Parts: sequence; structure tokens; C-alpha cells
Amino acid sequence: MGQRMLPDYAGGSIVNLMASLAQACGYSISGYPPTPLLASLGLANSNNIVLIVLDGMGDDYLQRHPRSFLARHLIGTLTSVFPSTTAAAITTFFTGVAPAQHGATGWHSYFSELDCVFTPLPGRRRDGLRLSSTLRKDIPARLFGADRLYGHLARKVQVLAPLEICDSAFNRYFCEGAEVFGYRSLVEFVAMLESLSGTHREPKFIYAYYPDHDLLCHQYGVESRVVAHHFDLLNRLFARFSSALHNTSVICTADHGMIDNPPGHVVDLAHMPEIANCLTQPLCGEPRAAYCYVKEEMIDRFPELATEQLGCCATCLPSSIVLDNGWYGVPPFSLRTRERIGDYVLLMEDDWTIKDWLPGEARYRQRAVHGGVSSEEMLVPLILLHT
Repeated sequence: MGQRMLPDYAGGSIVNLMASLAQACGYSISGYPPTPLLASLGLANSNNIVLIVLDGMGDDYLQRHPRSFLARHLIGTLTSVFPSTTAAAITTFFTGVAPAQHGATGWHSYFSELDCVFTPLPGRRRDGLRLSSTLRKDIPARLFGADRLYGHLARKVQVLAPLEICDSAFNRYFCEGAEVFGYRSLVEFVAMLESLSGTHREPKFIYAYYPDHDLLCHQYGVESRVVAHHFDLLNRLFARFSSALHNTSVICTADHGMIDNPPGHVVDLAHMPEIANCLTQPLCGEPRAAYCYVKEEMIDRFPELATEQLGCCATCLPSSIVLDNGWYGVPPFSLRTRERIGDYVLLMEDDWTIKDWLPGEARYRQRAVHGGVSSEEMLVPLILLHT
């Protein structure tokens, strides 16, 4: 890995983007200033303000496709949050604050409230055991302390999400008070965007989430033909959508970028029993930034052991220092965040990942990944489609 790219919470991150959009919608977010990239646009005067989040669409990808419609409408670049992953970033889009406040610190997290490693977006335990239906409904309110942003906006709020997730407990909790619409395909996604943004009876804020770039990169790799074909279709549909807008500001960005992960650069913890035997929980966080909960008697020894075993493919950092150095956001830090980042972070270098597998857990291979601090993962585009 080259020089680390850390979040710029002083004005250049997706958190600051949300501060700008909230301000345009009549609400001020404490602790994070608006981004200067949008200061001159007069967003508050638009009848419709639309935020489109293209999961995994990093700035690096657009820079390699400069003739695309989306690349031609770039107005700047932002950083994601740390870790650069959907769970942390989407919660930022729903709350307007960083992981230091909202407490979503990775796809897999150890939650003391549930006494298990849990994946909050799909709402399931990592070990596959089922939670009661009553508990599943209450989980987001128990796990996340940050205020939900959309209920504070002085505009009608509409949310557009894939049909299979729009009624999840996570979405229902964070989108309370908003109208939620589901879609089944890219064509339907853009058609519904056109419909929602084409009405001007009252000022609206529209949040629209599209996951397929991320999903296809995971499955086929960032530079695959499948991803390129999908990107071409996305550009053609967005060009048509943009040309039909009136009195509408459309901001398009991403939650993170992607980096290809070669098969030979995957560390399987099963082949490192000395490290595995130090842990009290399965690895949490991300394959690119894994949280280690370490047995008390191994706390002092663990960094040296990790360095010996993992060599140049990972750096072992004390989680408290990573937090105090502002990777997760500015103070004040939530106690929940401190608890959910373990004792150490294994920050994977270059294009390496680390993974463990629980008994009965379905194994999978991801050709592209995210969650780390390379520029490919951390930098996301700021695109202005219309204002």
C-alpha cells in the first residue's frame, strides 16, 4: 500500500456532504462543517434535492473512464469514512455523523447488547443462530445511539431502495418518517427517480441507493467486462434522467471505492493458529481492516506476534489510538464505538485481506474488496447531475 488516505472530516468527507445537504434542508449537524464544494450551488432554492448513492463507485473508477457521462459531471472528490465500507458509510448517510458517533464500525461487529457478532444491515448473527422476531425488530434502536437525520429535515423525505432491503429493520429504523419506495432493477430505479423528482408540489429531499456496482465488483472484479457493461448502461440511463429534470438538484456520490484482491493475497486465519488462539471473538470489522478482541494475558504480546506472523501484509494498530487519532470522526466519541473496534486493528497493506470462517458459515470469494485506507477504497466522487 502506498500512502494512507484517511477521512477528511474537516470539510472533504461524505459526512461533510451530509452537513451541506442537511443545511440546505433547514437543519444543522453538530460537529461537522458543510463541504465547501457545494457552497456556491444554492441547494436550498431547489424544490427537489436528490442524493444518489452508488455503492462501490469509487473516484478511481471514474478517473479511468473520463469520457463517461458521470465522469464528465464530476465537481470534486470526497473521502469516505473509516472503515471505507457500506455499513459505516450508509449509517452516515442516515445520521449525518461519522462512525465515532453512530457506532456502525463494520459489516461484522461484536455487540455487547446481543453478546454476539452481528451484521446489522441484513440483521443476522454471524454464527447463523436465529434471534427472536421481537428482538430483531428492536435491534437498531438498541444498537445505534446517533440521532436519525431524516426526521429533522424541513422537507418531505422520500427514500428509494432495493425492494429486498427497503423493509428491513435497519431501513425502517433509520428511515422513520420518510416515504420508502422499493425497486427491482436498474431500469426501474431510474424510472422511479424520474417519477419522484418530477413532482414539485412541495420541497423534498430524496435519498436513492443503488447497490449493483459494488455487488458486481465483488463477484467479477473491478476491471471485469461485466462491471464495464453495467457501468455503460448506468451512464446512458442517468444521461436520460438528468436531461428531464427541472428545479431539481441531483448530487451523486458513493459510500466507498473498490480494490481488486488477488487469490494469493488472502490470509486465512485457520493457517495462523497462534493468532487465532489469542482471540476471544471471531474477527470483526472488514477483511481489509479487521478488529481483534484479544485475551487479557495476550494484550501486550499480540502486536509482536501479529507482526511476526503477518509480516508485510498487515499492520497491527491499537484500536484506541486509531480512534483517538480521528480515523472514525471527531470527538466526542460514543462509548459504543470504543467497544466495537476491539483491542487492535489489523490494517491490511497493498491488496491483502484477512478472513476467518465459523463452523457452518458459507464460504465465498470476493474478487474485489473495500474497507481499507488506500485511495482506491477511500476516495469517492462528488457528481452534480443537475441544479
